[in-house]
Amino acid sequence: MANRGLPFLLVLQSVHSAAATAAAPGHKRLGTVLNHGPAAAPPSSSPPFASANAASAAESAPAASNAVTATAPEAPIFAYAAFDKVGATTFRTILSARERLHNRSYLCDPWFARHRGGCRDVPGEAVVNVGADRGFDFCERQGRPCRYFTLLRHPLERIRSAHAYFCVACSEHHRQCGGHDVHQWGGRLSCPNMSLAAYARTVGSVYTRAFAPKEPSERAEEKLETVHAEIASLTRLDAATVREIVRTSCHNRRDEAYRALDQFQEGTGPFVQATALTNARSKERLRRIDAAERYLKSICTLVLEPAEPPRPTIVQQLARWMGDPLFESKISLVQRGRASHAERQAREAPQSVSDALMEDIELYRRMKHWADRGEACTEGRGGGARRVPGP
Repeated sequence: MANRGLPFLLVLQSVHSAAATAAAPGHKRLGTVLNHGPAAAPPSSSPPFASANAASAAESAPAASNAVTATAPEAPIFAYAAFDKVGATTFRTILSARERLHNRSYLCDPWFARHRGGCRDVPGEAVVNVGADRGFDFCERQGRPCRYFTLLRHPLERIRSAHAYFCVACSEHHRQCGGHDVHQWGGRLSCPNMSLAAYARTVGSVYTRAFAPKEPSERAEEKLETVHAEIASLTRLDAATVREIVRTSCHNRRDEAYRALDQFQEGTGPFVQATALTNARSKERLRRIDAAERYLKSICTLVLEPAEPPRPTIVQQLARWMGDPLFESKISLVQRGRASHAERQAREAPQSVSDALMEDIELYRRMKHWADRGEACTEGRGGGARRVPGP
């Protein structure tokens, strides 16, 4: 079965109502395989795994009756920050299966549930599907614990897939061929008549753009955006150069930035000397990449790469980060151990395309290195660092 270049197959083992997922539209992409196992239990009126849960409760009941009552920490919501063309359809199949394992009927999406509270009523430990490519603040708006996780695909593979699917084929109701996504990119999308290089320049580095502002030091600088815009309009310097000068020469202080602007009117000061900052744009790029990297290391960041034992699969990594052994035991992901020829070719692109995605390519390289060292998704739900146990 074709898997469209993604290095995994999904196997769901003995999942209650898994047949419904198999029949649902859109779940046959990316070589998804649903396997009920040789002895799948028939549906019954009692929830799946009820006997195991009851036995566990019976064992703990005597101890609980003698223990002093204590308030347990509130279980977090897990918010999946999802990007297009990273294998998200298959990954949502995995997450939907996990919800059914825990007797929850569906995977909530705040956009589709916006008229019903936007997923605010989901129970603790539930997964919520959050679109990441337009900015996201689901966890920040919750009045209870909430943890992000995400899945990254190599930027060149992702942009090739997105260009072919959304731009050339005009898939999903022409959303990038005159549809609603055109406004997202300021009207600069001209699909289906765009080359891969032009498309990459327009879309840009979606990972860095999504995650850099989430890092706390970056949020502090957002308050200066109006100052940056005003100075840029008066000095006719580009925004990246102004931002770099305000950061390095004015220490990100509003009063110092306006003092430097006064100096500019007098023919002195850092804005007049801006021509000396020929590398300001590259410094700005590195700052954004560093910020995005710090944020991605603070959440559970899964990297879509071939994997060989003993390296855990992305499902095992996610299940251990969630502290969910039932999820890990019932759902397995078969990841290929080597990249295919098609995958290697997908990571080769003209220099113009690589230049347009240089931030995301460097960010992905760093996160892959992080994952290869076994350090991805090791931060525990309680806020402290926690090493993932071995496979």
